[in-house]
Amino acid sequence: MLRERIVALGRRSARGRVAYLLCELVWRQRATGVNEGDVIRLPLTQIDLADALGLTPIYVNRILQAFRREQLITLQQHQLTLLDVEKLQTISGVTPDYLQLGTISPDIIDYFDPLGRSLGGSISHPTPKSAAM
Repeated sequence: MLRERIVALGRRSARGRVAYLLCELVWRQRATGVNEGDVIRLPLTQIDLADALGLTPIYVNRILQAFRREQLITLQQHQLTLLDVEKLQTISGVTPDYLQLGTISPDIIDYFDPLGRSLGGSISHPTPKSAAM
């Protein structure tokens, strides 16, 4: 993932960087069970997004406006909806596969989701050997 982050800042166009970040935020929240589908709460400002991507806030604003005009996203009251995920993936050059979401250990899931919401409320993990003795 670090390599992908370096590529995002060094080789992608500004549109690609913004598309990459928006997609990744949605994929990560979906993976942890915080949201379903392609809608997330986005409490970040355009300045925050610009800082994370190495762009100016004005440029981020222009890109977000273009994405809205192209009907790729909606962004209202800090709620982001990806309307055309495939097109945003094409722009960013990334798919959710690089996150390796299927390899998250049960301990990490328990840490971030102690009530088991992402697994339907039932968590059954094997007891560690040291605890069983």
